[in-house]
Amino acid sequence: MFRSSEAKKARILLEAPEKAKAKAERKQIAEVARKNYEATSGLPDRKTTFHIPGAPAVVPSSLDTYTGVDVRKAVYDSHREAERIIVEKVSKTQQKKSPLKNFHNYKHEVPKVQPVGNGEGRGRERPLKNMKVFPGNPNHPPGKEFPLSNKDKQDQTRGPARVIIQPTKKDRFDFKGVVSHDQSRLPNTPGYNDHFKVKAKLKNLIWD
Repeated sequence: MFRSSEAKKARILLEAPEKAKAKAERKQIAEVARKNYEATSGLPDRKTTFHIPGAPAVVPSSLDTYTGVDVRKAVYDSHREAERIIVEKVSKTQQKKSPLKNFHNYKHEVPKVQPVGNGEGRGRERPLKNMKVFPGNPNHPPGKEFPLSNKDKQDQTRGPARVIIQPTKKDRFDFKGVVSHDQSRLPNTPGYNDHFKVKAKLKNLIWD
């Protein structure tokens, strides 16, 4: 019993520095994530709703609709993940497995056709009309996309919607919107991987 107790104490002493380091890292990650979240402009009202494209619109399901609270949490989580990658010195190989990805606002493979006047006009070419990305230009860097949690708790895969943020200047960020795959498009078909902006709705106001 004595030897077992001494061995346990020795193990605790050996593990203490690592535990203290891990605790300090978690604290730093949380503090920086909070600071960057508060430095993010354009966040939606908590009562705003976002109904993903292609999902039933007549009787929308709660599984197809996100709230401003969901979006704000995902933005915070994106900042947390970005700082975790830095603090933990995550390798490039492991970074590829991270849910945080670069977002370049690429043109759609198959733009949607939108009505213009009495006829049909050309759909929006890119997911976010208010987002400019010029690689190498510090004023218009790529954005970051981070998945919103899947509303179906039985489904462990990532949901179809993403929040998009873009750095603007030192330690500042813009929330650019929510994008999603069109749920009416089938896998392995043209335009399946296109992202479309999810319209925001607050009370009776809808905007994109």
